Amino acid sequence: MRRSAWPNGASERSSRPGPSSCRVFPLGTLSFVEPITTNARAVHEAPRRGQGPDYLSVREYRAGDPMRHVHWALTARHGRLMVREFEEERTRRLVVVVDTERDEGDAWTPLDRCCSVAASVLDAATAHGQGARLIAARPGLGIDVLPRADRSEMFRWLAKLEPSGVPLEELLAGLGPEDLRGIQTLVIAFPIWGRGERPRLQGDVRRLVRLVPRVVCVLAEPGAGEAGRVAEALSAAGADVRRWGPAGDLAEAMSRREVRA
Repeated sequence: MRRSAWPNGASERSSRPGPSSCRVFPLGTLSFVEPITTNARAVHEAPRRGQGPDYLSVREYRAGDPMRHVHWALTARHGRLMVREFEEERTRRLVVVVDTERDEGDAWTPLDRCCSVAASVLDAATAHGQGARLIAARPGLGIDVLPRADRSEMFRWLAKLEPSGVPLEELLAGLGPEDLRGIQTLVIAFPIWGRGERPRLQGDVRRLVRLVPRVVCVLAEPGAGEAGRVAEALSAAGADVRRWGPAGDLAEAMSRREVRA
């Protein structure tokens, strides 16, 4: 059993034997997490209908409803037009994608480090009033999305992540405009393996940069000097790249942006 230590308690996730931990680090002010000038909470007890990014319910079509909101599968099942309703957009939105393709070791593993990036960024975002969601591949579930959740639920979700065998490139290729509606910042946390060569990833990131105002790639490096080429490629694709070395401080790493040469 692997244990993941979070603020105000501990969560557990099953994997191979050996103790390990995912940690939440205070990150301070991040350039891509902008404070919201509003009294509205990032997570609302009573969501309101509107034009935000998160689904609220499904109902019958009414005159004037946009056809792009039609839920075609339910329409076919019920024999009448059914449309999605969305939650009102009241805060900026951030989504974090965690690479769960593989892992190694049984203490403070690459997947633990990526979960720590996600938890720390989400902690900073929600503290500044930003709404947040999580996306990762999970064994037996495929691509899993956690929308509109409080901090405790997000931390528990991260603590349960396990290696999925689904390549990050496949996950990113499946994200389209509808999945990213209302998202201002997309953060991708992934480890660097071997020489760090991932040619397809550059194309995936370049496509996402056209869909989202800001794409941030956080590279968890298991060894020194292994992420240079992939960092340069992702920066050239338009991403904001941060590199977290094996002995580095996450807050310091997140404050340094790799600039394209």
